[in-house]
Amino acid sequence: MNRRFLASLLLAALVAVAFGGGGLLGLGGLPPAPWNPLPGGTSGFYALASDYGDTMTVESPIDLLELARGYDSVVLVVVSPDKPYSGAEVEALRDLASRGVNTSLLVMDEGLASRSLTGPLLGVIIDGDPLVERSGVLDLGEWSQVHLLNCRGLPSGLADVASYIAEAPPGAETLCRLEPLSGGVLIEEGGTAPGSTLAAVEVKAGEVSAVVVSDGSVCVNYYLDPPAFVPGSNEALCRALLERLSGPGKTLVAFDVGHYSEPPLAADAAGAALLLLAAPARLTEAVWGRGVIVGLALTVAASLMIGVALLEPPYRPRRQISPRARRRAEALRRLRG
Repeated sequence: MNRRFLASLLLAALVAVAFGGGGLLGLGGLPPAPWNPLPGGTSGFYALASDYGDTMTVESPIDLLELARGYDSVVLVVVSPDKPYSGAEVEALRDLASRGVNTSLLVMDEGLASRSLTGPLLGVIIDGDPLVERSGVLDLGEWSQVHLLNCRGLPSGLADVASYIAEAPPGAETLCRLEPLSGGVLIEEGGTAPGSTLAAVEVKAGEVSAVVVSDGSVCVNYYLDPPAFVPGSNEALCRALLERLSGPGKTLVAFDVGHYSEPPLAADAAGAALLLLAAPARLTEAVWGRGVIVGLALTVAASLMIGVALLEPPYRPRRQISPRARRRAEALRRLRG
């Protein structure tokens, strides 16, 4: 197998992963972190947050006890963590607020990991079971997991594979509810009716304020700047959430990146290479749609590999000739001449 064939194989693998391997929201295995520019990342949200204060990433809420010095307000943004929070991290946020820093949280998650933060600190529990839309008229396919966020006092938007808020304290303010996008009925994936359609609440717990949204995809790149076929952008909603939580004076908006599991080695290595492919992928997807792009990418990649294998002769290394054999060959050539 020659080097050109190996290069073609690597290119095919990268194209396939970039356009098809990660599904709707990007490369599987990469978290929705600010350094991720793919559809499932929050690089766009991180850039947008700079309009509301200084931005940085933190490994733990405990870091804010030092990093928040000199700030009047702090907003901690938590998006779809998959590692739980410790009791010390919860206490660190209470401690920060008790020092006179206006402390707010924006938690967006459809899973269970954030319960360890929102439960003890705010009294809010996200159920963790995704909702789907059942329609008697249309076969919704992947769109059965996309729902309307009908909000009060905030712009409406779209949720993708959202869960719902199962528990909230009595004083919580309802901000958004989930509604079917195509006139069907929302059910849990097991077929039962959901316990609630509550999708976003605002809570004041002691000196800590928070907005909890039961979907981590609301402010990812895909829905901040969606392709043309997606019915609407969530940018106005994401801006409104930040504006609602940003306090007076000098503000720090900190994105928690310390509660993501390490991505698989393949995803970690491919992530760097795919940064270069992110822009063309978004451009072509906006024109044609992901399904067409996946088919074209795989077809081109397969054609490259087959063409190289069939048309190029196999690589044969040059034989090494000893000086003695070379002298004998030259002498034989002179005799024949």
